[in-house]
Amino acid sequence: MPVSRTFTAKTITWNSETWDKDATGPLSVTVAHSGTPVMSRTGADLYPHRISVQDRTVVVTVVVGEFKRTSALTGKSNMVISLYYDEGAETITVTIANLRFYEVRSTQNRANPSEAALTFVHESADGTTVPIT
Repeated sequence: MPVSRTFTAKTITWNSETWDKDATGPLSVTVAHSGTPVMSRTGADLYPHRISVQDRTVVVTVVVGEFKRTSALTGKSNMVISLYYDEGAETITVTIANLRFYEVRSTQNRANPSEAALTFVHESADGTTVPIT
């Protein structure tokens, strides 16, 4: 399978908002698809014989170049992320279903541009379908 090494976020769209590379961001995007490992050992085993991944979740953080964010928390929508690869010549698209907006963390460090980190968490429609396509 060929590798598509991405370099920067072109656009990120969630609900009725779009952040693009030419306006206030996106400066970065982080997608954490994780779970809790449940390990099974017997007797004097130092290492587990079986690991089951439970309590899976997807958390997305988008960092934009502004301080003030007035978007209402708890909104839910799909997110579409367009990333440049091949040094900006082409893009790939990642879609993440049913993201609930739950946090804004704004930062203004002395003598640095401001940033706001917007955090979203996946809310499953059926409890089993992987939300990332």
